[in-house]
Amino acid sequence: MKTIFIKPAPGIKLFDPETNKFIPADGMKVKKTQYWSRRVAEGGAVIVSIGNEKPAPEPAPEPAPGPAPDPEPAETEPPDKTKKKKGKKKK
Repeated sequence: MKTIFIKPAPGIKLFDPETNKFIPADGMKVKKTQYWSRRVAEGGAVIVSIGNEKPAPEPAPEPAPGPAPDPEPAETEPPDKTKKKKGKKKK
């Protein structure tokens, strides 16, 4: 029978009926049965590798983004140079 390496989905405690224990968070090799196929289909388990392959190392988490850079000031047009002269009003 084929084996698969599975681990619980985030936030799930996954029970192994053969060992009567919970699957560790970093995963475990199990026989590929209908039970495990159903757990994967419902989203409680995640297949890490199939068969005798070693599980691939998990990618390093991406660093959290730092503070957003200050936006560059928008270009403004120079003020209009055609000002009305202040003076006496014409009658």
